[in-house]
Amino acid sequence: MTAHQSTTQPSLSPYDTGVRLEPRNWLPYGTTVADTTPVENFGKVDFNDDAGETTAVAYIEREDGKYTMHVTPLCEGRDLRVVLHAEDGEFVLTRDGAADARTAR
Repeated sequence: MTAHQSTTQPSLSPYDTGVRLEPRNWLPYGTTVADTTPVENFGKVDFNDDAGETTAVAYIEREDGKYTMHVTPLCEGRDLRVVLHAEDGEFVLTRDGAADARTAR
């Protein structure tokens, strides 16, 4: 073994281990608005699981001077929670509409 070879294995990313879903942009940066690329498709991101299935679509837009994140769950029969992380704690919303506020640690 040379001095430049490592005996440790490279670390797997959260995408490789399946802990974090991989984002896939609908349109690449620089795409122009056209019949095949309508305005409503810009900024949307699919999140795919390790089987390549889209679990959710998300995007953020400005509405009435405020930012709004839109999440569309596509994982029928599976749980999806949305967690808003803020300085004063977390707010959790589940797909069935239950909400839970958590305080900061």
